[in-house]
Amino acid sequence: MPCDPPPTAVAHLQVHGRLCRFLAPRRRAGSFAIRFQGSPAVKDPVEAAGIPHTEVGRVTVDGLQANLAARLRGGERVEVHPVETREAGLPPRFVLDVHLGRLAADLRLLGIDAAYGNSLDDDALQAIAVSEGRVLLTRDTGLLKRTDVPAGAFVYATAPAEQLAETVARFGLAPHARPWSRCTRCNAGLVLVAADAVAGRIPPRVRATTRDFLECTGCRRVYWRGTHEAGLRKRLGAAEARVAPRACAPTSPPDLARTDR
Repeated sequence: MPCDPPPTAVAHLQVHGRLCRFLAPRRRAGSFAIRFQGSPAVKDPVEAAGIPHTEVGRVTVDGLQANLAARLRGGERVEVHPVETREAGLPPRFVLDVHLGRLAADLRLLGIDAAYGNSLDDDALQAIAVSEGRVLLTRDTGLLKRTDVPAGAFVYATAPAEQLAETVARFGLAPHARPWSRCTRCNAGLVLVAADAVAGRIPPRVRATTRDFLECTGCRRVYWRGTHEAGLRKRLGAAEARVAPRACAPTSPPDLARTDR
């Protein structure tokens, strides 16, 4: 004879703040029932409801402080709140998925270590996060639910300037910012070089008016101060209010004028 299925238990889950955006609309007001078998960790029904565990901060079970590893048996009232701030290591290091190329470039403008490649698939992103100890930034909730991703964060904003402001605030990046010290294309560091050393790779008009140049230690791209500084600062947008730029060589920031020749 077939065995009877194991009994189903019921608890109630209430989601707070921006975590509601992961829920089906009908579940966003008040609590809703979650059904399960056995004694799962809180993490399991929370993720089944659509919320990546990386986005959960405070957890309570029946009004008492708990965590995502707490076991459910049925009848509990579970509440989850969003995480507000996170650590990203010292110095902070990130890897970004293929949809966040503009954010990667803007983080590099601030001198933040941001690995990115537009051909990296989910397995490659996970491998980089694990092997290099990087925080994975993505808008893919499925990727964040992978158990082997050591640290990750969902990027809520969709506009590039807002994505940068969100990331700076969430990870407390202001003290770590070294604007204009990292290549926006390959993420390697920039060093001050003499004009004669890069003379063959810059237009004559630039040589006639510019004294300070930066060269990427990776891809060898050359940067110099041009006419687009105001535009660059506008790109940084709201993040500029959270980041106090620190002097680096040269003290006046170069814009994204560059040459690959």
